[in-house]
Amino acid sequence: DKIKQFTHQLTLQLDKFDFIKDNCNKIGVESGVIGTAVLGLLIFFVVIDFGAKIITDVVSLVYPAYASFKAVESPDPDDDKQWLTYWVVIGCYSIADSFLDIFFFWVPFYFVIKLAFVLYLALPHTKGAVYLYDKVVKPFFLKN
Repeated sequence: DKIKQFTHQLTLQLDKFDFIKDNCNKIGVESGVIGTAVLGLLIFFVVIDFGAKIITDVVSLVYPAYASFKAVESPDPDDDKQWLTYWVVIGCYSIADSFLDIFFFWVPFYFVIKLAFVLYLALPHTKGAVYLYDKVVKPFFLKN
Protein backbone atom coordinates (compact mmCIF):
# COMPACT_ATOMS: atom_id res chain seq x y z
CA ASP A 1 0.00 0.00 0.00
CA LYS A 2 2.84 2.41 0.86
CA ILE A 3 4.62 1.48 -2.36
CA LYS A 4 1.45 2.23 -4.32
CA GLN A 5 1.17 5.63 -2.62
CA PHE A 6 4.82 6.35 -3.34
CA THR A 7 4.44 5.26 -6.96
CA HIS A 8 1.34 7.45 -7.36
CA GLN A 9 3.12 10.49 -5.91
CA LEU A 10 6.14 9.81 -8.12
CA THR A 11 3.86 9.55 -11.15
CA LEU A 12 2.38 12.97 -10.35
CA GLN A 13 5.87 14.46 -10.12
CA LEU A 14 7.35 12.73 -13.17
CA ASP A 15 4.34 13.49 -15.38
CA LYS A 16 5.21 17.17 -15.09
CA PHE A 17 8.00 16.44 -17.58
CA ASP A 18 6.53 16.02 -21.05
CA PHE A 19 9.49 13.97 -22.26
CA ILE A 20 9.01 11.39 -19.52
CA LYS A 21 5.22 11.39 -19.75
CA ASP A 22 5.17 10.99 -23.54
CA ASN A 23 7.67 8.13 -23.55
CA CYS A 24 5.91 6.31 -20.73
CA ASN A 25 2.60 6.65 -22.58
CA LYS A 26 4.22 5.18 -25.71
CA ILE A 27 5.28 2.05 -23.87
CA GLY A 28 2.10 1.91 -21.79
CA VAL A 29 3.68 2.04 -18.33
CA GLU A 30 3.09 4.67 -15.65
CA SER A 31 6.07 6.94 -15.10
CA GLY A 32 5.89 6.26 -11.36
CA VAL A 33 6.34 2.53 -11.90
CA ILE A 34 9.43 3.10 -14.01
CA GLY A 35 10.69 5.71 -11.53
CA THR A 36 10.19 3.33 -8.61
CA ALA A 37 12.02 0.55 -10.46
CA VAL A 38 14.92 2.85 -11.35
CA LEU A 39 15.09 4.17 -7.80
CA GLY A 40 15.06 0.61 -6.42
CA LEU A 41 17.82 -0.40 -8.82
CA LEU A 42 19.94 2.60 -7.86
CA ILE A 43 19.48 1.85 -4.16
CA PHE A 44 20.42 -1.78 -4.83
CA PHE A 45 23.59 -0.66 -6.62
CA VAL A 46 24.50 1.64 -3.73
CA VAL A 47 23.91 -1.13 -1.19
CA ILE A 48 26.15 -3.59 -3.07
CA ASP A 49 28.66 -0.78 -3.70
CA PHE A 50 28.46 -1.00 -7.50
CA GLY A 51 28.87 2.53 -8.81
CA ALA A 52 27.89 3.91 -5.41
CA LYS A 53 30.19 6.93 -5.56
CA ILE A 54 28.97 8.10 -8.95
CA ILE A 55 25.34 7.53 -7.96
CA THR A 56 25.65 9.56 -4.76
CA ASP A 57 27.56 12.29 -6.61
CA VAL A 58 24.90 12.51 -9.32
CA VAL A 59 22.09 12.60 -6.75
CA SER A 60 23.88 15.35 -4.84
CA LEU A 61 24.37 17.47 -7.97
CA VAL A 62 21.79 16.85 -10.71
CA TYR A 63 18.48 17.29 -8.89
CA PRO A 64 19.74 20.18 -6.73
CA ALA A 65 21.13 21.95 -9.83
CA TYR A 66 17.79 21.59 -11.61
CA ALA A 67 15.85 22.69 -8.52
CA SER A 68 18.21 25.64 -8.08
CA PHE A 69 17.55 26.72 -11.65
CA LYS A 70 13.79 26.52 -11.04
CA ALA A 71 14.19 28.48 -7.79
CA VAL A 72 16.18 31.25 -9.45
CA GLU A 73 13.50 31.56 -12.13
CA SER A 74 10.60 31.62 -9.67
CA PRO A 75 9.40 34.80 -7.94
CA ASP A 76 9.31 33.08 -4.50
CA PRO A 77 12.43 33.97 -2.42
CA ASP A 78 11.89 31.08 0.04
CA ASP A 79 12.98 28.43 -2.44
CA ASP A 80 16.12 30.48 -3.16
CA LYS A 81 17.10 30.18 0.50
CA GLN A 82 16.56 26.41 0.44
CA TRP A 83 18.92 25.93 -2.48
CA LEU A 84 21.53 28.52 -1.52
CA THR A 85 21.84 26.92 1.91
CA TYR A 86 21.97 23.49 0.25
CA TRP A 87 24.99 24.52 -1.83
CA VAL A 88 26.77 26.04 1.19
CA VAL A 89 26.16 22.93 3.32
CA ILE A 90 27.00 20.43 0.55
CA GLY A 91 30.17 22.43 -0.16
CA CYS A 92 31.25 22.23 3.48
CA TYR A 93 30.35 18.54 3.56
CA SER A 94 32.28 17.83 0.34
CA ILE A 95 35.43 19.46 1.70
CA ALA A 96 35.18 17.51 4.96
CA ASP A 97 34.35 14.30 3.07
CA SER A 98 37.40 14.64 0.83
CA PHE A 99 39.67 14.69 3.90
CA LEU A 100 37.78 12.10 5.94
CA ASP A 101 36.95 9.73 3.07
CA ILE A 102 39.93 7.50 3.83
CA PHE A 103 38.45 6.81 7.27
CA PHE A 104 34.76 6.63 6.33
CA PHE A 105 35.38 4.47 3.28
CA TRP A 106 35.80 1.49 5.60
CA VAL A 107 32.45 2.05 7.32
CA PRO A 108 29.96 -0.61 6.20
CA PHE A 109 27.25 0.86 3.96
CA TYR A 110 29.11 4.18 3.84
CA PHE A 111 27.54 5.17 0.52
CA VAL A 112 24.05 4.21 1.72
CA ILE A 113 24.52 6.53 4.69
CA LYS A 114 26.00 9.23 2.45
CA LEU A 115 23.09 8.93 -0.01
CA ALA A 116 20.56 9.17 2.82
CA PHE A 117 22.37 12.24 4.16
CA VAL A 118 22.46 13.93 0.75
CA LEU A 119 18.76 13.22 0.26
CA TYR A 120 18.05 14.65 3.71
CA LEU A 121 19.89 17.81 2.69
CA ALA A 122 18.35 18.10 -0.77
CA LEU A 123 14.69 17.22 -0.35
CA PRO A 124 12.66 20.37 0.22
CA HIS A 125 10.19 18.75 2.62
CA THR A 126 12.97 17.73 5.04
CA LYS A 127 14.74 21.13 4.89
CA GLY A 128 17.87 19.36 6.13
CA ALA A 129 20.23 21.84 4.51
CA VAL A 130 18.46 24.79 6.13
CA TYR A 131 18.53 23.04 9.52
CA LEU A 132 22.26 22.22 9.33
CA TYR A 133 23.05 25.68 8.03
CA ASP A 134 21.21 27.34 10.94
CA LYS A 135 22.57 24.97 13.62
CA VAL A 136 26.13 24.24 12.46
CA VAL A 137 27.46 26.19 9.48
CA LYS A 138 26.18 29.67 10.32
CA PRO A 139 27.35 29.62 13.97
CA PHE A 140 30.74 28.30 12.87
CA PHE A 141 31.28 31.03 10.27
CA LEU A 142 29.98 33.77 12.57
CA LYS A 143 32.55 32.77 15.22
CA ASN A 144 35.45 32.59 12.75
